Parts: sequence; C-alpha cells; structure tokens
Amino acid sequence: MANFRTHIAVNFLNNTLAYAIPVFLLQFLIQPVLASKLGSELNGFFLTILAINYFFVYCTSGILHQTRLLENEKYKALGLHGDFLRILIVMSVICVSVTLSAMYLYGHAIVDALDYLLLTIMTLLFLIHDYISVEYRIKLDFKRILTSNIILSFGYLLGIAYFCNISQRWQYVFIIAYAFAELYDFIHTKFWKETLSITPLLKRTTKKYFTLLSASIIVSAVSYGDRIFIYPITDGESVSIITSAELIGKMLMLISAPLSSFILSYLVKTNFFVIKINFKMIMAIIILCVIIYIICIIISHPLLHALYPKWAEKSLGYVPLITITSIINFISQLYNTYLIRFYSAKWQVVINAVYFVLYFLLSIVSLINWGLYGFCMGTVCASLMRFILMMYISKLKPALISDK
Repeated sequence: MANFRTHIAVNFLNNTLAYAIPVFLLQFLIQPVLASKLGSELNGFFLTILAINYFFVYCTSGILHQTRLLENEKYKALGLHGDFLRILIVMSVICVSVTLSAMYLYGHAIVDALDYLLLTIMTLLFLIHDYISVEYRIKLDFKRILTSNIILSFGYLLGIAYFCNISQRWQYVFIIAYAFAELYDFIHTKFWKETLSITPLLKRTTKKYFTLLSASIIVSAVSYGDRIFIYPITDGESVSIITSAELIGKMLMLISAPLSSFILSYLVKTNFFVIKINFKMIMAIIILCVIIYIICIIISHPLLHALYPKWAEKSLGYVPLITITSIINFISQLYNTYLIRFYSAKWQVVINAVYFVLYFLLSIVSLINWGLYGFCMGTVCASLMRFILMMYISKLKPALISDK
C-alpha cells in the first residue's frame, strides 16, 4: 500500500510539473515578450487568434483525447484497433479551415499568405500533439508526459529567441516548440501508426465523441470568450488588458488542469466512486478559497507591473472579480471530473449549455452595455450558477458504466 501511494504521488508530481512548466513559461516569459514587441493592439489580435486556435484544437483532438481515454478499455477488451485516426483526420480538416477563416475574418487587412501558411502548420502540430499524448495517460506513463513537456518548453525558448532575433511572426514560437515535442512523441508512441480501419465500435465512439464535443464547444466558447467576443465588440487593447488581468487567475490552472486529468486517468480504472460532502469539507474548501484569493490579490500588483508595465494599471482594476471567477472555475473543474466519469455524458451538454446561455446573457450583454467591468461581473455570476447546477446533478443517481 505504501509503495502504491508513493507511486501515485510521484505520478501526480510528474503530471503537475508537465502541465505547469510550459504554462508558466508561456504566461511569465513568452506572452510578456510577445506583448512588448507587438504592442497592445496587435497583441490583442494575436491573443484572439491564439484563443480561436486553442478553442478549435481542443474541440477536435482534445475531445478525441478524452474519448480515447474513456473508450480504450473497450477496444482493448475486444482486441480492436482503428476509428480514432479517421475521426482525427476528418475533424482536423474542419478545424484548420475554420481557424484560417477566423484569421481572415478578424485580420485580413494585417495578415499575408505566409501568416495563413504558418497558422496551418501550427494548428496541425497542436492537433497531432494533443491526440497522441493520450497514449501516455492510458499507460499512466506520467514520466514521459513530463519529458515531452520539458522538450516543449525548451522549444518555446528557442522559438522566442527566433522571434526576437530573426522573424517577428509569432507563429514561429509555437511551431518550433511543438515540432521538438512532436519528434519525441513520435519516437515514444504508437497511436499515430494505427490504421484507418473501421471497427464495430465506430458508431459508439463517434456518438461519445460528438456528445462530449457538444458540451466542449459550449464550455470552450466561454473559456476563450474573453478574447473571441471582446475583440470584435471593443478592440485589441481591451483584449490585452483583460487577458493580463486574468494572469493571476490562470495560475490556478497550474493546479486544476493537471489535477483533473490525473484524477480522470485513475477514475477510468474503477467502476464506482462516491463523493461524500459534509460541513467540514465545505468549510475547508471555503477557507482554502479565501487564502488563495488573498494571495492572488497581493501578488497581482507587482507581477502585472513587471510583466505588462504598459497597461498594468488598467488591468489591476479587474483582478478582484476575475480572481473570484477563477476560484469558482477551479473548484468546478475538479468536481466535473467526477461527473464526467460516473454520470451520463448528456449532463455535460446540459451543464455547459446552461453555462453558455448564462455567460452570454450576463457577460456579453453586460460587456456591450457596461464595458469590461460589466463583463467581469457577468462571468462571476455565470460561473457560480454553473457550480450550483453541478452540485444538484451530483445528487442524482449515477449512470451505469455500461450505459455510458
């Protein structure tokens, strides 16, 4: 038992570091350097295109990654191989097409043919990396996940050096980084070698994928909505200001994202698990959230002035509300991991559909009428209502694993 606990602790540490290192590098070095070189308006455009790219990549290979993780045991039990690469190829064509269309729609006056080509290469690298890395999670090989992301981080450093000294096209930063990580992944994974054959499980897998995709489109639109919606409604400078203000809250993602994926990797190995909520647990969570909030507020002033001096003062006004939203979403993401595993996938659609409607009505409408402050207030309310809905659903009877 002691060895098992040690093994889990080591895996969790590797998984957390694997996520934290590249995200930390992006937030505290890469994006501030890009912002200083590009300026507030062009930086806002870059952040918007990057957000659109992340949005569609996650909805494509990110969801396929999750589907493979959930369905792999079924394929393994039946000795089947196939389906997943076929789905990835079809959805990748759609993803690249939509991403290029978005770049044209948002910035056709300031981009050229090379920008479109570089964005295509970058998007394909994102798609491949996000899918084939699921093999590590299925095998619970968190050491290789860490190694892959260390190589990715090294690529970021080379990419930003290339950007600063040779060509100031921001796409090169990501292309160089992911090219290095991809080389390592191709050597140490086999999923990319699978055939394009169709198996008897294709219908089941496709249904699962599109069910999760339906939910993902909604929640991802909210996650990246600050850039996707703010840019056309206001301007690039507003995107730069609000994205900088979100920096402190995003630090929580250094914990929640890897923790969620880590928990799900182990939950798929079990058939039943019950979360027992009591008064002591609620009080512990509240105290933890208050401590996190205070720390975030204290460090926000010096951090933003150091990283984004040109618009730090404007960003600081929105930090308190954005931090509250981030803390609520931090708890929601961890709690939702349990719902994904043990409850029907339809609840993900319900949760995120309700969340999107609330987000649109409370945040986007408030942005139009009351500016960025109204937007921040709306996101707090929408996030809180989503968490309450999750708590209600968790009181219902879980779905049978065979029905999922």
